[in-house]
Amino acid sequence: SRAGTGRLELEVTDLAFNDASGRFAAEGIVARTVADLSRAAGAPWQIHLESGIGAGGVYAEPVYLDFSSYPLALTATIGADPAAGRLHVSRFTVEQPELARLSGSLLAARGQPLARLSLAVERAALPGAYDAWLQGALVGTPFGRLDVAGDVVGRLEVVDGSPVRFEARLDSLDLEDRDGRFALYGAAGEVHWQRDTEAAPDSRLTFDGG
Repeated sequence: SRAGTGRLELEVTDLAFNDASGRFAAEGIVARTVADLSRAAGAPWQIHLESGIGAGGVYAEPVYLDFSSYPLALTATIGADPAAGRLHVSRFTVEQPELARLSGSLLAARGQPLARLSLAVERAALPGAYDAWLQGALVGTPFGRLDVAGDVVGRLEVVDGSPVRFEARLDSLDLEDRDGRFALYGAAGEVHWQRDTEAAPDSRLTFDGG
């Protein structure tokens, strides 16, 4: 394959769509994407992507994301080899400044979109991150109606579509069920889980009350 460079710029205003089932929809989307592409002769494409969504909302059952209240910014460095069926995102960041910042890397192969995923939650501001990202997904569970406060960071590792490692660090985390069924106050410490349980460090948690 020959060497080459290029740039793609895409802007959308007031974009709306939905699928026939109503399980996935968007309205009022305002977004801009810039992708710089380059390739050395015989090598995969290298792509630097910057994208932002500044307004509108997306519903992906059961979660609704409000980008008018919480704009989203995405950056990614990507290696794409269509002939080999491989996509390597060596670094990505996703940030909603008042809610959360996530970063990581991803390897997708033909037939396995999560051949390897490393995802770090660098910051999750509560209660905003719970209300915006988690509450809809937890509807119908005991954790679907919570008042929450505190700080949480963590990391997730996935190999061949299955989680192999999870870590979380809690600082002054409060959870209170809005129906008064349970509460937990002042949770702090670290949670460690690995598929190979013999190699997992001990988890340590403390609580002020509940």
